Amino acid sequence: MKIIQCATYLLSACLLLSCGDQTTVNSFAKSDVFSNSDGQVTPISDAPSSLGFYAASRFLDQASWGPTTQSVSEVRRLGFEAWIDKQLSIPATLTNPPNYVIDYTPNDGVTDRRAYDWVPVRFFEMTAIGQDQLRQRVSWAIYNFMPAAQGSAINRPSYFDFIQQNSLSTFDQLLKAITLSPAMGAFLNNQENTASVPNENFAREVMQLFTVGLVQLNMDGSIKRDASGVPLQTYTQTDVMEATKALSGWGNNYNKNLPKTNGCNCQVPMIPKDATQHNSNTKKVLGTTIPANQTTQQDLDSFIKILVNHPNTAPFVSKRLIQNLVTSDPSPEYISRIAKVFVDSKTDLSQVVKAILLDTEARAGDNPSAQTARVGKIKEPVLIRTNLMRGLSCKATIMSKNNSTQADNASQDPINAPTVFGYVSPDYKAPVSLTNLPEQSLMNLSALNNRNSLGYNFTMDNLQNAGCDIAPFLTAVQSSNADLIQLFSERFFRGRMPTALSNGVNALLNNDLASETAFNKVFYLLGLLISSSSFGVV
Repeated sequence: MKIIQCATYLLSACLLLSCGDQTTVNSFAKSDVFSNSDGQVTPISDAPSSLGFYAASRFLDQASWGPTTQSVSEVRRLGFEAWIDKQLSIPATLTNPPNYVIDYTPNDGVTDRRAYDWVPVRFFEMTAIGQDQLRQRVSWAIYNFMPAAQGSAINRPSYFDFIQQNSLSTFDQLLKAITLSPAMGAFLNNQENTASVPNENFAREVMQLFTVGLVQLNMDGSIKRDASGVPLQTYTQTDVMEATKALSGWGNNYNKNLPKTNGCNCQVPMIPKDATQHNSNTKKVLGTTIPANQTTQQDLDSFIKILVNHPNTAPFVSKRLIQNLVTSDPSPEYISRIAKVFVDSKTDLSQVVKAILLDTEARAGDNPSAQTARVGKIKEPVLIRTNLMRGLSCKATIMSKNNSTQADNASQDPINAPTVFGYVSPDYKAPVSLTNLPEQSLMNLSALNNRNSLGYNFTMDNLQNAGCDIAPFLTAVQSSNADLIQLFSERFFRGRMPTALSNGVNALLNNDLASETAFNKVFYLLGLLISSSSFGVV
């Protein structure tokens, strides 16, 4: 994790002293108990070549919303590949919006707010208790580079359901489902695209951001260039105009029983409008001709086939999935291996994801005693929260008294990306090192403050309301410092809490926290630990 450690090291000092109860922080912040010593807490004994606790936990950091006691045991029992195969057979967990989200009074400040507030609460509930952990994590990876947002409250969960139902299918099925999603139709205006009034927005973005990208690529993701070293462009404005014609004529399948303002019937695919609204002329996109007089559906299928078969799509999509699941800066060889699976499997995403997770580069960091330079990624705010919830065996998100998930939503609102570019640019470079680290762009001062503020929600009522199982932690702290440190290590640090952190926890337990209640000891310390740089990486 050398890259990640270098990228986050300077953050750890402020993070370690800024969580927990405000009055408690003020009285404890003067204690200089966290040393810079190296090493790890290692009571869990694993041979480096075995599928040990650390390796299973690390795998689940990539393939799920975070490890739990049960999931780590299952991975160790089944092995990586068998666990993936089992996950592939589990049906998709869907958002199942209630009526007050499907139908509400727009702009009244009460029912609409209630509907919008439901979305992140349900999202985190799914991450906590959904059995389809691999599917959900892949769906989130896809959403990160193929987002749709804005619109009515029902748009967001419905769009995620479209992804959920297709995230482990073939890429052409996924692309078609996303194209026909009413949420995407509204977000990128393809509902407004007709033969007489073309709208190029979706046609441009589906090529630039979802499939082929701006410049031509080799199979390893490297850029093709002309003799002068100038990157070769993938498509032209003419291609955008021709693609717009192929995508014309789609609209919502409105439900007449719902008010039209929010009756988009967003949970079902769009349907063709009147045939006159589709451009039926011959089109030529990316060098391939789409014949005249095809139906609206046939033109869409032809266009998707062109995109899926384009030589850029395999490396483009493979890199995005690798970045979101495993590592921010994959090697060209890693990308090439996965792109080959994409092509050979005829775009079967289940096989692509399996190859990503089992690749030697993905598993290179499974031995905690070995340092690998090109491994890992910084956790997004959403992953910080889900890892915390699953480490505490919660059944829902931990919310403050006003039922707010604001602490994370301020920097990464679930299923509500700020722009069509998602939450981060996949090509963002860390300052100074210029290492590719997209998630670091989310680590501004506001995001760090929000992360530190998670500790404020650690009250008995909030934890009980979220269905968290805190009994093991209370038992451990009453048993011994070593037992609590070991439990923290297992639940939140893959059984390998850095010695600097364990020394600090032990010192606080023996000094500043000695007279505190068991509950206060546990959750002051947890607030501190989840703000550490060691917890903040995958």
